[in-house]
Amino acid sequence: MQVNPAYTLRPATPVDVPAVVRLNDGLFQEDSRVRDPLVNHDWAKQHGEAYFAGLVTNEAYVVLVAEAARQLVGYLAGHTYGPSDFRPVVAAELESIFVEPEWRGQGIGEQLSHAFLTWARERGAVWISVTAYAQNERASAFYRRLGFAPHTLTLGLHTASLVVDGH
Repeated sequence: MQVNPAYTLRPATPVDVPAVVRLNDGLFQEDSRVRDPLVNHDWAKQHGEAYFAGLVTNEAYVVLVAEAARQLVGYLAGHTYGPSDFRPVVAAELESIFVEPEWRGQGIGEQLSHAFLTWARERGAVWISVTAYAQNERASAFYRRLGFAPHTLTLGLHTASLVVDGH
């Protein structure tokens, strides 16, 4: 796929699933654990193996990995969907991406993302989306550098902390 003296990008295989789960758990611990108390922060450990094993064999999905020093140091998962009655075009979603902290700043995330965008376009996607926590300014800036722009806004309300009429 892509070769760099420091790392190689390639599609994940079933053998890579445990390492992808480890990387996905890194994403959960670094991102949702800090930003979303309502997420199951152990999801990757509990369900990741079955989930990613299904993705690497599903033609609508792609899992890309960055390999360096004989280990996986980053991954990206995404998929295509549609057309549908609601959105009558083929679309794609960059579902998750994570690069080990010590490997950041070397272009791995950008290369994984560009490889995904190419993969999605080759499958006819005319709309590609990604979701990030609003408080994750680093992720938002990263996606904007790739050409993504705000499209919708999701607002949330934690009802456990809601006080109505002083009660």
